[in-house]
This record gives sequence, C-alpha cells and structure tokens, in this order.
Amino acid sequence: MFDNIFKKIQHKMLIVLIFSTITPVSIVGYYGIITATNSLQYLALANLQKKINDSSENIINNLENIGYDILFLSKVPPIQGIVRARNNNGIDPKGNSSYDVWRERLSIIFIEFMQTKPYYMQLRYLDESGNEMVRVNSDGLIVKNIPEEQLQNKAKREYFTETMTLDLGEIYVSPINLNREQGKIEIPYKPTIRYATPIFSADGKRQGIIIANLLVDRMFQKLKQNNQNPIGTAFILNQDGYYLYDQNEQKEWGFELNTDEKIQKYYSAKVSNQILSGGQSDIVNGVDSVITYNTIFLQKKNTNKFLVVVYDLPKKIVFAQANNFKILALVIICLSLIIFLSIGWLTIMNIVQIVKNTINNVSSVSHNILATMSQQEKIASEQLLAANETNNNMTTLGQTSQEISQQAESVAVAASKVLTLAEDGSKMVDKTFEQMQSLRETVDNISRKNQDLGEKNTQIGNISSLANLVSSLAMQTNILALNAAVEAVRAGEQGSGFAVVAREIRKLADQSSEAAKRINVIVPEIKTAINSTLKVTNEGKKIVNSGVKTAEETANTFQNLTEVVSHLFASNQQIYHNTEQQADAIQRIIESMNNLNFSTGETAKSISQVTTSTQELYEAALKLKKIV
Repeated sequence: MFDNIFKKIQHKMLIVLIFSTITPVSIVGYYGIITATNSLQYLALANLQKKINDSSENIINNLENIGYDILFLSKVPPIQGIVRARNNNGIDPKGNSSYDVWRERLSIIFIEFMQTKPYYMQLRYLDESGNEMVRVNSDGLIVKNIPEEQLQNKAKREYFTETMTLDLGEIYVSPINLNREQGKIEIPYKPTIRYATPIFSADGKRQGIIIANLLVDRMFQKLKQNNQNPIGTAFILNQDGYYLYDQNEQKEWGFELNTDEKIQKYYSAKVSNQILSGGQSDIVNGVDSVITYNTIFLQKKNTNKFLVVVYDLPKKIVFAQANNFKILALVIICLSLIIFLSIGWLTIMNIVQIVKNTINNVSSVSHNILATMSQQEKIASEQLLAANETNNNMTTLGQTSQEISQQAESVAVAASKVLTLAEDGSKMVDKTFEQMQSLRETVDNISRKNQDLGEKNTQIGNISSLANLVSSLAMQTNILALNAAVEAVRAGEQGSGFAVVAREIRKLADQSSEAAKRINVIVPEIKTAINSTLKVTNEGKKIVNSGVKTAEETANTFQNLTEVVSHLFASNQQIYHNTEQQADAIQRIIESMNNLNFSTGETAKSISQVTTSTQELYEAALKLKKIV
C-alpha cells in the first residue's frame, strides 16, 4: 500500500510539503515555546521571589525596629538614675531622686511604650547580678507592672550571660523559642524573641542589662496572610531545620516539645541541606514543586542564628501561565499547520494538473521525434556502411599505391646502383684492357727472354759435362791424396806436415766431388724448368691475346650497357615521381574519406544518442504520466 502511495508524485510532494512545513514550524514553535515558557517561568519565579522577599523584609524591618527600640530604652533617664541611686546608697546625687522613684519612672515609661507597641510581651531591667529590678508584662491587652516581691533572678539564663559580655551599643538577639515562666513553657504557647543590650555607668562599669521579650506572631503576620492559599504552603524554620511556623501546627516547635518535626522529615537531605545553607534561591529541579527560600540572620555578626522563610508551591500553580501559554501556542501552531497544509495541497494539485498537461504534450512530441529519428538513424547507418566500404577500398588502393611507389623507389635506387656499377665496370674494363695490353707486352718480353734461354740450353748441357769432369778430377785427387798420406806415414815425423796437407786436399777433393754431383742433379731440373717455362709462356701468350680480345669486347659491351641502364634509370625516376604523386593524391582522398567516415559516424552516433534520449524522454514521460 505504501509503495502505491509513494509512486504518485502528488503524494511525494504532499509528504515533502508536510515535512517542509512541520519541520521548520516545529523547530521555530518549539524554540518559541521554550523561550517564552522559560521567560514566563522566570517571571513566575521572580514574582514568587518578590513575595518571599516582601515577607522577609517585613520580618527584618520588625527585627531592626526592635533593635532600635532596645537601644532607645537603654538611654532613657531612669536607667542612669537607677544606676546612680544604686551606687549612692539609694539616692541619685543628681536631683536627689531615690532608687524607688527612678524605678517607678522607668516602669511608667515601659508601660507607655508597651501600650504603644502591643507586640512587646515583656520589658525588664536586670542588675549586674541578674536580679530583675523593673519588669512590665503584657498579654496584648493588659499591661501591668510586676510587684517587687514577684521579681526573679535570671543570672543563669543564656541571654543574661551573653549580653553581659557585650560592649556598649551592642545588641543580643536570642533564638526564637516558647516563653517559659518558672522553668515551664507557658500555655497557650507564646513564641518569643529576646533583645538585650548591656547598661554601663558613667564611669564605664557594667550595671546590668535591659531586655525585651517580643511575641513573634506579629512578625509572622505577613507570611500568614500570604499563606492563605490552600494549594501551596509557607513555613519558617530555624537554623536547625525545626518549624517555627507552619499551617500544620503539629509541626511547630519540635525542639521545644521534643518531637522530630524537622524539614529533614519531609524533604530529601539534598533539598534540606540547600534550604539550610544560609542563602537565597529557588529549587525547581528534582522536586515535584517549586521551593523558594530566603535566609534572615538575626544578628549580622552571628551567622549561626538565622530564620529561613520557605514557600513551597506546586509547579502547576507557579507555572500556570507558562503551561497555559504552551497549550495556546500548540493550538495556534496546529491550526497554522492545517491552514498552510491545505493551501499547499491545493497548490500542489494545480501544479500536478499543469505537469500532467505538459507531460502529455511532451509524450506526443517525443513520440513523433522518436519515429523521425529512427528513420534518420537508419539512413545514417546505411551512409556509414557505404562510407566504411569506400574507405576500405581507398585504403587498399592507397596501400597498393604506396607499395608501387616504394617498389618504384626501390627500382630507381637499384637502377641508380646498376648505372653506377656499369660506369664503374666500364672504367674497370678499360683499366683491365689497358693492363691486358701491358700484360701482353710483358708476356712478349718474357717469351723473347725464354727463347733466348732455350737457345742457351745447350750451354747448360756443357755445364753438366764440366761437372762430370770435375767429379772425375776430384776422385783422382782424392786417390793421390790418399797415396800421399800413406807415404807421409812411411816417412815418419818428416812427413807429418805433408800428411796434413794431404788430408786437406782430400777434403777439398771430396767437397768438389759432392758439388759436381749436386750440379749434375740441378742441371737437368733447370733444363726441365726452362722447357716448361717456354711451354707455359707460349700458352700464356695465347691466353693473354685471347684475354685482350675479350677485354676489348667486354669494354664495348659495358659501354652499351651503361647507355641502356642510364636510359632505364631516367625512366624509373619518372615512374617513381608519377607513382609518388599518385600515392599523395590517393592519401588525400583517403584522408577526405576518413573525415567523411568520421563525420558520418559522428552523425550516426548523434542520431543514435538523440534517438536514445528521445526514447528515454518518451519512456520518462510515460512513467511520469503514470505517477502523476
């Protein structure tokens, strides 16, 4: 089902519209709501803080006024009159008034003061030993002076001992507790706070204290008025976390009544510790309500005694305006989204209708273009085939022309070489012919010399006869030398020298005989060689004559060959140039055909691409038509 939904473009556009509208509106709305809510919450907390500050200011102002009152009372004339009378045996040296007169005067002042300010429960003047000298009580309606016999000693009470340690003008403030008489808590309960200041004589000696007991109900009156809302609660704690005031009276005065009614009983340790930390703040996180507290120090120099005013209100009450704004903002955002989405949907439907009409036109046009382009593609394909075939034929012709040109070039080169060789051969033949002529003359000279040598061959035969004669003479000489040697032996020492000569002669005869033999061996060989040389010389003369004739004929032939090769070289040069021009022309035709083939191919590709694009456009139009 979702696939069918997402196939339709108007559905996709609607989804995009929804997200593009909801997302920014949600982000901006969320940011606006959070910002405004934080501002409203901050304002609500500020109002709550102002409320608790007003209550705290009321208590602080009352406490400050009490301090001013006690200092004022410590400076009234009867105080110093009593001091002077007590130090002068009961008579004031100034004016001669007695101790009792000054006591009466002070009592009158206390009574008038308490009648004017009914929240004072008790005013007393105690001497340096803790004895009450003047005491005036009030129950809020009747103010009375306490007779001397009912006065008590308060020397052991904390407020007396601590006040006696203070300097002139300093004030002692007690913790708030229930008033006690004769060591017992008064009933009904009277929450009391005591203010005291020391009294000094003119010479600076301590002369007791003046102390005021006040009912704190009046100080809590502002808080009680603000605590009329039954939904929230306001209460006051002391420094130890005990309740001094709460809507539920059972929680009050736990430290006096020995109960465990402390803030730690009703709140977590973290919240309790923060409230009792001695500051001023709001606690919102981690609790179900909004807790605002403010600390009031009873004495500026003593941070161990203080009150904590606490407001505890449900978050839905404190942040009611913020929550109402959230609801209103969400309603406005939802209504705005519905309106914008409705307008957007109507706009999308109009756009879709326009797109549909456009798609129909595109589909029709693309279909016609597709048919035309298919026909053009067919024609272009046929032209491409014809151009390819022509190109192939021209390429083959070009290759053949190139081969003919190369062969003509090779023939021209060969003819050039043959011409060169023919010219070189003609020169060599001429040179050979000249050398053959020289050779024939040389052979003729050799032949003539050999003829002369042949004619002297007879003389060489005479040499052989002479050699034989020498050999015979040598033999005879040898025999004679041998005989001489024999004779020398016979002659003894006288013939020894002759024997030596005979030996030398015999050696020479032997050598001559050997030489004659060698001559006889060499002479025939020389004769044979001379005969062979004559024969070879004659044959060489014939060959030389034949070679001269052949060389002459070869020279003539080479002369004719040079002329023919020269003519052939010129013809081949012309053929080579013609073939080269033809190859260049064919190459240009091939390049033109290649360009034509490339253009035809590009045209075919372009037509094919246009056809493909048109086909895709047509198919896209059909698909778009389905999904719109």
